[in-house]
Amino acid sequence: MRILFSLTSLLAVVGLGAGCDSRSPQPNDDAARTAAAPQQKTAPSAGCGGRLVFGDSVGPIRLGMSLDALRRACPIVHETTVPTAYGPAERRLSVLLGPDTAVVTIHIGRVGEILLASGAFHTTDSVGIGTPLRVLLARPLVEGYGVAGELLVQTPSECGLTFGIAGRYPDLPDRVKDSATMARVPLTAVVDRIRIDGCERDEDARFSASDDSTYDVQTDSVMLARDLDGNGLTDYVVRESRPTGSMRVYSFRLVVYLDSMPAGRRARWSSGWDMEGEATLGEVASLGSRGSMLAVYGNEADYTSETLLAIRDGSITEELTHGEDYGAGFLELGREGGTLVVDASQMHLLVRGAPVSPELECKDGNWPAVRMRWDDANRRFLPEKPRCIKARWPGEDAKPSTL
Repeated sequence: MRILFSLTSLLAVVGLGAGCDSRSPQPNDDAARTAAAPQQKTAPSAGCGGRLVFGDSVGPIRLGMSLDALRRACPIVHETTVPTAYGPAERRLSVLLGPDTAVVTIHIGRVGEILLASGAFHTTDSVGIGTPLRVLLARPLVEGYGVAGELLVQTPSECGLTFGIAGRYPDLPDRVKDSATMARVPLTAVVDRIRIDGCERDEDARFSASDDSTYDVQTDSVMLARDLDGNGLTDYVVRESRPTGSMRVYSFRLVVYLDSMPAGRRARWSSGWDMEGEATLGEVASLGSRGSMLAVYGNEADYTSETLLAIRDGSITEELTHGEDYGAGFLELGREGGTLVVDASQMHLLVRGAPVSPELECKDGNWPAVRMRWDDANRRFLPEKPRCIKARWPGEDAKPSTL
């Protein structure tokens, strides 16, 4: 976990927070906050007047929260960028929490750090702004760090928090983590700032909230935006991301939303979260004036996959799933006489969750294969009898799409 501030950066953040005027908080987006109920020790329904500090949050502000969700949660009164010693400039926002201000640093469109430098913010065991150093030193396994003449303190009991101690101590050694370092600072010196940057030391901690939380999920790209089921409303296929385990580690998914992209991010269909984000949108075929067939491709290690989704009358059906181990297998999507046709190897083939029978065993150099035609009256694929064909390895005898 990063625990060292540069002095220039820290002073810039403190000055930013101190320069904001207090004002009355505005109402929250209660529906979004209800949908995003976190699964760890975060104050429930804290509101913008919340004072309790946790290793991942203060009030409704959480690490990993998207910038859009932050704007909905509490008033933002100032925004700036601050140069850093390494990398691009950081984006920092002053956010009102009651009469006080939290300074939030944004990383890749999400809350990466939170700094509290005023007000009555405190932990559940009453450590906060104004707490004397001697109280922190009474904690077991406390560690102190000198940074540019300032003392930063961490304790296991407040995992995810770093406490800045008031005062300048020019003889304080940088980055030295021993009791002698803290002994150079008076016991009466008090906490004047709290940094929230996440409890990565706790392997069980999770920054991500419950699935589809608006606080965590953000849209990376819109892959398709058009009416897919003929009702006159725009449907969306999007790629989304959210933090997993640590807000510096992300997982991804491909999602289909019908008619709109709801604030609660409840997907009509989703590829499921994964760390690699390999799900991609393939062909889109028409099923007449009121329907579409979407091909979704996946890739996990040495297994590639295809999923065909039928979208019609406001519903999504997973019509067919298929895959190839180490390139053994194929799936081709096309049309014959206006009818949607799929040719696929029989291995790992499921039509509406069921295998196609009978299961063939073919001689070496051949694969069992199935041809399926879309039956518009019954709204499903109808498989023909499986047959043995010459094995088609990647790049061999591939047919061009006829969609």
